[in-house]
Amino acid sequence: MKIFKFDPKKGEIRLQAESLNDLWTLYNVLYPGDKLEGRTTRRVVVREGDKGDRRPMFLGITVESVAFDEFVNRLRVKGQIYQGPDDFVSMGSFHTFNVEPGDELSIIKDVWYDHLIQRLKKSADAAKLFQVLIIPIDSGDGIVALLSTYSQTIIARVHENISGKRFGKAAWEQELEHFFVQMAKVVEENLAKYEIRLILIVGPGFTKEKFAEYLQNHVAAARDKVKLESATSAEESAIYEALRKGTLQSLLQDQRVVYETDLMEEVMRRIGKDQPTVTFGISEAKQAAQYGAVEKFLISDVKFRECQGDDRQNLEELLHNIENGNGKVEIVSSLHPAGEQLLKLGGFIGLLRFKVDNKT
Repeated sequence: MKIFKFDPKKGEIRLQAESLNDLWTLYNVLYPGDKLEGRTTRRVVVREGDKGDRRPMFLGITVESVAFDEFVNRLRVKGQIYQGPDDFVSMGSFHTFNVEPGDELSIIKDVWYDHLIQRLKKSADAAKLFQVLIIPIDSGDGIVALLSTYSQTIIARVHENISGKRFGKAAWEQELEHFFVQMAKVVEENLAKYEIRLILIVGPGFTKEKFAEYLQNHVAAARDKVKLESATSAEESAIYEALRKGTLQSLLQDQRVVYETDLMEEVMRRIGKDQPTVTFGISEAKQAAQYGAVEKFLISDVKFRECQGDDRQNLEELLHNIENGNGKVEIVSSLHPAGEQLLKLGGFIGLLRFKVDNKT
């Protein structure tokens, strides 16, 4: 996510969504009553009886509902139009923004709570730290490329003449291992140099599977970071092929699911051991927050969005107190089993640094 401007007096943030994670962040930041402005398309009928055609225009809407559609990689934001070209729209009519990665928007709120600002900043910071190694590989040919949010750099090209198995299996295995050693050395050097979040190995044949196995067995820092994807070649074009498939975004989304699953496993571990460092609901968390005891506060996205009016204000105050006590607020997706489990447990769970007596 890129944040271009924040105007506290107007309550306006102008930003650009760059990934599925950014759309998910916006899904949890946009509330009914907020204002959303940006470029969109809207069907315009010039003559009665015509089907009309979709025309690009700048619109502003007052948000009524927000839906995250992970299957088509977009956010649907519906609301009443308050700003737009008078020739083509009626003020007060409804419009739906289909927000996708790459779209620029302005969000206007009456009040920007600190945890919402921090959530947007975290998404922006995550984009800056987004670094992935993509390795197109086939028998005897390999490329190691470093990808960040804004750049792609070819770090190394490795070539090894590998005889076919018909010249002897032992010689073939020795040459292949020598090739893997060279490739693994490049990977290890860059794992030490950069904060690599993912190693994506792509290629047309079985070599990628063998190298993935070799890498995880011989480079400790690579373990649990390696993923595979098919590609039609081991050339530089394989990198663009993987990017077009959306492989990176889906894998990084999976990483968030793993993190949220780990959080719920920690909750269940403490419950199973009957440890008094878990709170349920808002009132227990509120009391623990008074002592700075809340290390992490897990909120179901469903509960977070349902909370309105005075309940919303009370929740925002609680989150503010938790963050002031150096606690973290984690909004957990209900679109995976761990998130469903959190919802079944009430949707609000605190993990405490220490026991708090006389919880109400």
